[in-house]
Amino acid sequence: MPEDKELDFQDESTWDYAKAEVRPASQSKRVVVSVAFSRQDFQRVGEYAESVNMKTSEFIRAAALDKISKPAEASGFSCSASNAGIILSTSHIGTSTQKRSSASHYEPVVTA
Repeated sequence: MPEDKELDFQDESTWDYAKAEVRPASQSKRVVVSVAFSRQDFQRVGEYAESVNMKTSEFIRAAALDKISKPAEASGFSCSASNAGIILSTSHIGTSTQKRSSASHYEPVVTA
């Protein structure tokens, strides 16, 4: 497009409001979200996605949808203990657990 024609389109004084087309707003069927990863985790996810011939975004979407399509199982519970304390966790999305970080101190933890 010639530059003078483009400048003419940008000049509001040349707009013809009487003949303007009114169109309904676009309703996209997709939603874009932002998800934070540590650089190391994002690199691991990206490398795995590449290894299965997927884009990183495709892999993250597929993994999330796969996770919610399966019923939560009680077998996702794990426990580990050491002199430093006891750590309990589950693999259920949004499940609250208790983490014992010392003999007398408990902290609530939300696992994803």
